Amino acid sequence: MNVYLIPELNFLNIQILAGNGLWYDSKWGGHDVKSDCSRLYLLKNGRASVSCKQYQIDLVPGKLYLFPNGRFFDYSCKDKIELFWVHFTIEFIPGLSVFNSFTPQVSIDLQTGQAELFESIISDLDKTTTAGMMQKYANMLTLLSNFFPSDIHKTLPSRQDFEHLRVVTEYLNKYPEREFDLKQLARMVNLHPTYFSNRFKKILGVPPLHFLIVIRMQKARALLLNTNLSVSEIARQCGYADEFFFSRTFKKYMDISPARIRHKTQKMEAK
Repeated sequence: MNVYLIPELNFLNIQILAGNGLWYDSKWGGHDVKSDCSRLYLLKNGRASVSCKQYQIDLVPGKLYLFPNGRFFDYSCKDKIELFWVHFTIEFIPGLSVFNSFTPQVSIDLQTGQAELFESIISDLDKTTTAGMMQKYANMLTLLSNFFPSDIHKTLPSRQDFEHLRVVTEYLNKYPEREFDLKQLARMVNLHPTYFSNRFKKILGVPPLHFLIVIRMQKARALLLNTNLSVSEIARQCGYADEFFFSRTFKKYMDISPARIRHKTQKMEAK
């Protein structure tokens, strides 16, 4: 069990969103669940199943499981299970998950002390002191590091690379509804547009204007799930004057239409 922080990961932004340890019956789970957050599971009792296009995993006690964000999963169990879980994000910068750069291991054998570490993360969720929060996130990164490849430092860009582009990514996150062209963005970091675009893609994995679309789609999804704004108004707030084009773009990137994601949410809330 790794009990130290990997220096190459210290600059990553980890957010622990929720966690718990509960008994669930056969109603637990869902079909074609796509989440903006990643999920860390520890099954204490029972058996369950998680599947996607790439694989099917039978959840059993004695292992830790990691299911990254952005994929579609089916979750199910036939009988009662005792499941401890943590929902989290781990990003280079807001909107760009680490798991865009590599695919982590799905499961690892539970090692001495890891179950206690997992439970301490859940019990410390409400801690707001600096020391408490540092310990909570250090414990989380210690667990996550076991799912990462040993040569992770060769996979991830350096802190210096990100710092150079931070002014651009922060501006795009702050004003996703505005129109930009490559020259405007390149001027922010005093680079030639072609060199800037190539460097941005090399460091972040996507071209700058593609990154802007991802930010817009995440904002749109949040508005669809958390407000009663019309689709046309959400489109406008995300930088799209044409509602049809916005809907088509949303479905392309999110694999579901704006109307359907809102319908599914309303249906779940009605249960």
